[in-house]
Amino acid sequence: MGEPVHTLSLEVLTKKQRLVIAFETIKQLGWRIKFVSDAGVIAYTDNSSFSWNGEITVKLEQDTASIKCVTISNVMLDYGQSKIAVAQYMASFEKMRSAFTDEEINKLYKQYERDFVPAYEDILKPDTRPRFNVVTSYWWFLLPGKNYFITPFIVFLNILVFIIMVCAGVGVFEPETKSMIEWEPILL
Repeated sequence: MGEPVHTLSLEVLTKKQRLVIAFETIKQLGWRIKFVSDAGVIAYTDNSSFSWNGEITVKLEQDTASIKCVTISNVMLDYGQSKIAVAQYMASFEKMRSAFTDEEINKLYKQYERDFVPAYEDILKPDTRPRFNVVTSYWWFLLPGKNYFITPFIVFLNILVFIIMVCAGVGVFEPETKSMIEWEPILL
């Protein structure tokens, strides 16, 4: 069963304000930041090794923030700790909304911006990388294209001649000299 995702309205905040307040809220709660991007943040609660710990994902969207907490400790049941962590985050975020001036927001944003991962490594955004396709990746040279049609034709012709030779009785790995002489006019 998936963990519930809680939403927080961010309609009146700019993108910079959203990011800075989200990051500073996590710092204020004493959690460890694992991942920072312009799409949000992933952090860990900093409890002891033998107590409950959670991974908090804050995904910043257009006018909302999606907050999710997943248990990552060895404790079998979290006894509502995930919900408590999300509630703590949401309450602290609301308190932090008015804690910064625009100048402070810009200064802090520049600090965080240095740590943003490139878009292709951002796990909070949809994956936009091209998918690996075995057929098109390894065999692209066999597919004729614009300004590239002679080579595939020659490759297919060679394969066809090889198949005909094998069907006619020529050895696959060690063809005899006599059979190669018979097929010489076709091969040239």
